[in-house]
Amino acid sequence: MIYNTDYFGFIYKWTNCRNQKYYVGSHHGPIDDRYIGSGVWFARAYDKEPEEFSREILEYITVNDPIVTLDVEQRYLSEIVEVGNKDKCYNISRKAGGGWQLHGKTPIEIEEIYKKISETNKNKTPEQREAALEKARATIAAYPERFRAGVEQRKETRRKWTEERRSLAIQRLRETLAKDPEIRKSQAEKCRQTVAKRSNEENEKIKAKMSGPWSDERKQNHSISIREARKALDSDELEANRKRRSDGQTKMDPVKKAEAIRKRVEKFKNRTADEKLKSEMIRKEKWLAKKQQTVEKIRALKIERDNIRKGTK
Repeated sequence: MIYNTDYFGFIYKWTNCRNQKYYVGSHHGPIDDRYIGSGVWFARAYDKEPEEFSREILEYITVNDPIVTLDVEQRYLSEIVEVGNKDKCYNISRKAGGGWQLHGKTPIEIEEIYKKISETNKNKTPEQREAALEKARATIAAYPERFRAGVEQRKETRRKWTEERRSLAIQRLRETLAKDPEIRKSQAEKCRQTVAKRSNEENEKIKAKMSGPWSDERKQNHSISIREARKALDSDELEANRKRRSDGQTKMDPVKKAEAIRKRVEKFKNRTADEKLKSEMIRKEKWLAKKQQTVEKIRALKIERDNIRKGTK
């Protein structure tokens, strides 16, 4: 089946390549969020030999409704003859919904179930979280190639996202962070912990990657994304951003500030002939664009003035 980038759920089929036993299920979400499956027989077999299993996407769900996803799964399960036959199939029941038994529930009830699961994960003790992390690390260490393939698959999935889906995902993330300060704090703390655990070599690699020369396409995309982000902000948010930047510059160590200015000046002086020519072309293009905007504004004002004069006559 051709890969789809505009979907909200999917029907999948896991097959054990060693004995050809299979499991059919559904998931309301992206295909790269590490969801495996909820069947008891299937989960036990998969935990023992995950390298023997391969997944196939049977159908994509283009409606943002978990009930629709379950209804489509129910249609597939009703057509499987081997359901309940442990020698041929990992599906225990013909009832869609997996271990959560969501079939027949209203969207409000499903949302409540999701909230309970989220609360359970939030209330885990540090020991429980560390145990889960250790289990994940052990799995990655045992199957590094599978992990790298999954990472590449996630990157490829995001590259294939449409602009509408990407903007929708960003909007949802912003709404979540804006509604719940606790999530915002926890995400910031996770970032700080991740940075603190990095070795000096990892920091140097990241620094070299970030300080490397940008391509013209990357610069253009970066500028566009900044402009779009600023357009989405209201006046209060813009003022708050300006205040943060001003406070950051005020609190900056004078020695570090002078060193940063010196580096920028040094970099400007040591530009190559090509870089100087490119900077001049960019400056000229910006000047011409600004000039065109000014001319259009003057023309619009003249037209408005003439219309006012004609109306008074």
